[in-house]
Amino acid sequence: MMKLGNFAAGAFALTVALTGTATAQEYSWRIQSLFPSGDPLYIHFAGCVDDIQTASGGRLKIDVLPAGAAVGAGGTLDAIRAGVLDGHFSYAPIWTGLEPALAILGDLPASHSRAETLVDFYYNGEGLALLQEAYGRFNAHTIGILASGVEALASRKPLATIDDMSGLKVRVPTGMASDLFAKLGAAPVSLPVSEAFGALEKGIVDAADIGTLSYNRAIGVYQFAKHTLYPSFHSNIVLDFTVNQRRWQELPDDLKRIAGVSMQACAARYAGHTARADRKVIEDAGEIGLTIHTYSPEDEAKLREAAVEVWNEWAGKGDLSKRALDAQVSYLREAGILAD
Repeated sequence: MMKLGNFAAGAFALTVALTGTATAQEYSWRIQSLFPSGDPLYIHFAGCVDDIQTASGGRLKIDVLPAGAAVGAGGTLDAIRAGVLDGHFSYAPIWTGLEPALAILGDLPASHSRAETLVDFYYNGEGLALLQEAYGRFNAHTIGILASGVEALASRKPLATIDDMSGLKVRVPTGMASDLFAKLGAAPVSLPVSEAFGALEKGIVDAADIGTLSYNRAIGVYQFAKHTLYPSFHSNIVLDFTVNQRRWQELPDDLKRIAGVSMQACAARYAGHTARADRKVIEDAGEIGLTIHTYSPEDEAKLREAAVEVWNEWAGKGDLSKRALDAQVSYLREAGILAD
């Protein structure tokens, strides 16, 4: 597997060097983020975009719009196809109704226990090529991804064992994660990320699958949700930077290379940043008043068994879904995450 820290530094140096092939023509994109402007993930992606713009010598200008600025979260793919937007920074499982493989590629529950391995699967394995194939069916091209980091299920109630899932009202994205929660006896509630915080604060839901330990701390979840399951069996999600295929093809090869390598470096950097920030939350748990629950090996085995059932159900939804799962399983076995 790649050395992420060394790669991030070397890759960005390469993008700067590539500007020596620059021509005078400039390109301009409007991208909509899944997240509002003050959100930590919006801020980090904006930093990735700044890397691309700087390394391009200003030839590629990218305006990042906050969530909802042009269309709703579920409307960005249509907007990209229609040319209303040039691209998005979003979450592929939103469109699993159009292409089921996007669920497996964007959010395979109970799989990667570290962001670094998910980034490795995407950039050194088959992940990115498969995601590009899936989005390619909608006249779109995925430049790169970020791994969210290991999810932590924030809850108003204790989550000490898998039995605590029974009857738990939990905000969760639709798709595979929702199916897994339901299989374990929880009552999934589908809400957009923008409404999850308020629903948890008001007690409309008992728990909310929103993000990592550090992300949840940053947005203030632990003021009223004093329990968390870490790692959550939701695992790591993938957030993709995807643009209109024609707009991508318009770029000269050096700008394509700059954009792709910059995103790869950014993904490596973000994986390390998130891991460090999450360790800080664990250190500060007593001060925060947060109880961190971790499943026993027996409960982990039950969880994996249920997850594999959900994986196989989704793999049966199409040829690309099956190939996407086969690639993930092959990688997880090679990395020693999943037993043969």
